[in-house]
Amino acid sequence: MLRTDDILKHLIEKLHLRVFPLHSVENGKCTCPKGDCGKGSGKHPFRNFGWKKKAVNDLPTILKAIKNKNFNLAVATGDVNPDNGKYLVVVDVDIPQHPIQETLPKTFSYKTGGGGSHYWYWSPVPVKNSVGGVATSVDIRGTSGYVIIPPSKHYSGGTYEFLNNGFEEPVADIPQFILDKIKTNLQDSQKKRTRTKKKKAEIEADKLLFHEWESKPIQEIKKNILEDGIKIPLGVRNHTIFRLLASHRAKGVATYEELIALGLFYQTHLENPESFDKKELHCSVISVMRYPVYNSSSENVNKNYCKWLEKHGIKSDLEVVEGVDGLFFSGLKPGKSRVTLALVAEARKTWYAAKGINDYAIYKPQLLADKLRNLGFVRTRTAKGNLWNVEINEKTLALVQQTCDSVSNRRANMTTNEEISKQTGTEDGDKEMTEEEGTSAMGPIGPDGNPLTLMEEREEIITTDRKYNPDDFKYNGMQQRSQDLMSAQLKLFEQLTPDQEIDYENGTLLFDEDRTRDFMDAIEKNDIVGIKNTMYRITSVDADALTGSPRGYNKYDRKYHFDTEEETISIYDLDNALSLGFGQILYRNDKPFGLDNEMTYKVRVKVYADSVGRTYVYKSGREVVKDSASEEKNDTATTGKESA
Repeated sequence: MLRTDDILKHLIEKLHLRVFPLHSVENGKCTCPKGDCGKGSGKHPFRNFGWKKKAVNDLPTILKAIKNKNFNLAVATGDVNPDNGKYLVVVDVDIPQHPIQETLPKTFSYKTGGGGSHYWYWSPVPVKNSVGGVATSVDIRGTSGYVIIPPSKHYSGGTYEFLNNGFEEPVADIPQFILDKIKTNLQDSQKKRTRTKKKKAEIEADKLLFHEWESKPIQEIKKNILEDGIKIPLGVRNHTIFRLLASHRAKGVATYEELIALGLFYQTHLENPESFDKKELHCSVISVMRYPVYNSSSENVNKNYCKWLEKHGIKSDLEVVEGVDGLFFSGLKPGKSRVTLALVAEARKTWYAAKGINDYAIYKPQLLADKLRNLGFVRTRTAKGNLWNVEINEKTLALVQQTCDSVSNRRANMTTNEEISKQTGTEDGDKEMTEEEGTSAMGPIGPDGNPLTLMEEREEIITTDRKYNPDDFKYNGMQQRSQDLMSAQLKLFEQLTPDQEIDYENGTLLFDEDRTRDFMDAIEKNDIVGIKNTMYRITSVDADALTGSPRGYNKYDRKYHFDTEEETISIYDLDNALSLGFGQILYRNDKPFGLDNEMTYKVRVKVYADSVGRTYVYKSGREVVKDSASEEKNDTATTGKESA
């Protein structure tokens, strides 16, 4: 039986190859800290260091590194041999019996631990790694690759060993049919890359076209198609049809039939009207009908408000709502004074606040004008704007005036306070303002309709448990986050070389394998991890993949849940996510990962009192005092090195 020292001496001194150690297998498990690496057990570099830089062509160094230790061994492929100027390429046959083995010439070879075979050859040209490119279950290891060598152990219990004098055979030249097959695959990939570049150019052109039509006002679009005879291009037709129909919906077109009729009319102004079928038109109309018809009557304001409440599960009584609103408008009388619509709206807001009502229907200016007109009030056009002959109830007007004066006084006090602080260089101005407000400043309106008086103002420090990771929003699958991810992908794609584009499309491109494996080592079972725009609860971690349940939104209970069906995230997908800035550990043991468990806030507290001595406490202006998410974010959460 060959000794390990003899094998390494032959590989390093005679073949001039580079060797490095891998984790091994004990009792069916990987010797790495993770242990349960599945099919990847014993196949990844020791400590996941950058093996491309650490692989050595120095026999004493590698012997010292593995002395009295349980290691598997690997050889870097794709290196050029200084004796013949050729490159090492390994044909990896994954199954015991394969038709291609009968056509391969004798060469340096051995049986793999899984029952397959490795055949070593010299190639006159560099050859890239590929999976199944030559034949099914036949892989190629070349540039930037590596293969495991005897006497390494396999997770199945088998070992890598030389058979039929495979060690004695010299490394032969690679068969021409292998090179031809690789060349054919390369040409196919180049054609695919050419199509991809063409596709990218088409995407850019579509973007410009969409931006051009999206930026046009709807009136300009109507003029283009109705007067100028311009046809709506194919790339923007659905969006433009939607905008045109939505403009009619906003003007009161309510029924499905009316919108369909308008859609059929606009269809005649498309570049290729026959290709716009009834189903597309139906979908556009349904989308438009999700938006409410524009309300052109003041009589429908409270009715629409009650419908909105019921839609959100809040019970309402239209008769009561209209009755309360009627009390305010019944208090308005025609008079000699002239007021603006803004003052009438403010008076209505103050009147509701005096009644202790904070939620009520809001009249748009044109609808409020319609309401006043229906009540018999007259509008007068002046140089300063439109004024109405409305006589507002004196008590209501007084409350409005008090509120306005209070706002003005506060702004004045704040200005004075800033001037004092600048002159003295202290915060004495703050104290003076607080004392002054304690006796005279006007606060919110109390339940009795009278303003509350500010009695005390202070700051409080509040400490709360951290429940959420501040980066959750990146992985909620929302449209804005998806757009951010797409933008990052486009920027990354622009930086790829032609060869990297091929690997990227084949899903075999690794930007930084060491970083990705470090990240995988840091992940534990049941961790919640963000990958691209989705959260996953991890159920298992293998050497080259993660398995986890994705989180999705349930539209019925309006909550997020982790699916029962699991998905596999390969090392390539994970590496891509990290390169895009969309990959990190979010939670461990249901707590935000890599962050302090507590957050400290500073809040402003104001204590008001009413006329009978009852007090009301208001807290506002939450300001973060201490938050590790902003201090040490998020090297630990992204790489997991510190925790690991």
